[in-house]
Amino acid sequence: MRSLLYQHLSLVLVLLSTTASVGFYFIHDYFYRFHPQYLYELLIINILISSATALVVGKLVYQLNNRVYTDALTALWNRRYFDIRLNEELQRAKRTGTSFGIALVDVDYFKEINDHYGHITGDQLLITIGNTLQQSTRDIDIVFRWGGDEYAILFPDVNLESLHLITERIKNAVLRNNNCYSRSISVGTLLIDGNMERNQIMPLVDLKLYEDKSRGKANMKGYSIAKAHYC
Repeated sequence: MRSLLYQHLSLVLVLLSTTASVGFYFIHDYFYRFHPQYLYELLIINILISSATALVVGKLVYQLNNRVYTDALTALWNRRYFDIRLNEELQRAKRTGTSFGIALVDVDYFKEINDHYGHITGDQLLITIGNTLQQSTRDIDIVFRWGGDEYAILFPDVNLESLHLITERIKNAVLRNNNCYSRSISVGTLLIDGNMERNQIMPLVDLKLYEDKSRGKANMKGYSIAKAHYC
């Protein structure tokens, strides 16, 4: 709801200013009923000025909101906005009895990219992986830059089976992307219902991520050269 309000803030301000202008007209009409032509002109001028002001202010507020809630490097939503959406999804789950999913994504051996190719290449890799995550998730899913080489994803209206399928899809999508420098990702996922409390969620997801990363390292034991291969 909050994101929709920000996206349509200009329209909301126009409607509010127009409503105020109409109310202003009827008040003046009551007191100055002998000068109707003057009031009509005043109403039109007031609506035009108010609408123009609302459009400009709404656009500026929307741009400011985007800067506050988006990551400067990847243009994904940032951790501040993640906290807002997580609270909203949790409250919705409590009201409706539905469930939603959450994932923490970590780029495996990301430091090797910075060490071998430099931070500019590392930044480009973060952008590429962010785009890949967006392209391989559903339209209703929301991808966030969690921080560093980590991302978070919210999956509204999902069950456990679908959550696992999406997780495998995003892992394969990153591995198949030739612009990802043969990086793999570790993903910790958790299905959340309305019985969970906010402070329980992220520690559990972080534990799932650690478990997935540990499994990946165990599977790659003896194959470290392949892990460090670059396209």
